[in-house]
Amino acid sequence: MSIIGIIGMNVIIVFLMDKLIEKSNLSRFFQKQMLMQEKHYKETTRSLSDIKRSIHDFKKQLIFVRACLQEQRTEEGVNHINQTLENIESPRLHITTGHLVIDALVNHTFSIADKSGIAFFHQIHINPANISIGSHDLCIVLGNVFDNAIEAVRQLPRKKEHSIHLEILTDNSALWIYVRNSKSNCLNTAFSTKTYTPPLKKHGYGLLNIHQVIKKYGGYLNTTITDSNFQITIMIPCNNP
Repeated sequence: MSIIGIIGMNVIIVFLMDKLIEKSNLSRFFQKQMLMQEKHYKETTRSLSDIKRSIHDFKKQLIFVRACLQEQRTEEGVNHINQTLENIESPRLHITTGHLVIDALVNHTFSIADKSGIAFFHQIHINPANISIGSHDLCIVLGNVFDNAIEAVRQLPRKKEHSIHLEILTDNSALWIYVRNSKSNCLNTAFSTKTYTPPLKKHGYGLLNIHQVIKKYGGYLNTTITDSNFQITIMIPCNNP
């Protein structure tokens, strides 16, 4: 074999090895991303369970306070109310749709928006029985969409409107998700594309994960960008892939 042929084979081998290493690193990154999403989901569902448990316990406190009032032990009742208020740390439950993923992630996002001074408007009308997308996949979609909306609004100057509008609907054929958030005029967002195969370096792995989920279920994603707002529309069919 000639020297040129040997050199050519070595170049091909090095090229193939680089590709294998790149794919291996990408696979490990996706696994890490999935684990992070799963951890995020578990944390928010745990938070939701804590809130429900707090509400259940709070009812018991009210029963005791009612007994104090009935027995005209007003001072004892007031002291118990004050003690109960001091022990309340969790925010109240805002969303209860019956679908645990949606309840957990929407309430979690509501809490973050509230702490960040972002107005969070929502309309959710769903039938949980019509949602066939897996919990893990739905967590990836909603988690990334919400995170990007929060991040975009946080970058706005204080004088600008800080708001996020969310709609989640179901009909007999699909789950629909609409998210609109205020943005700066110079948009630099991961969702500034309609393609299912965006370049990784430009758009990030979070968006790629969303596209993979939507493609898996035969769904649809569209974005609308104006000078002051960014909107993403997602449709996921009810039938399993």
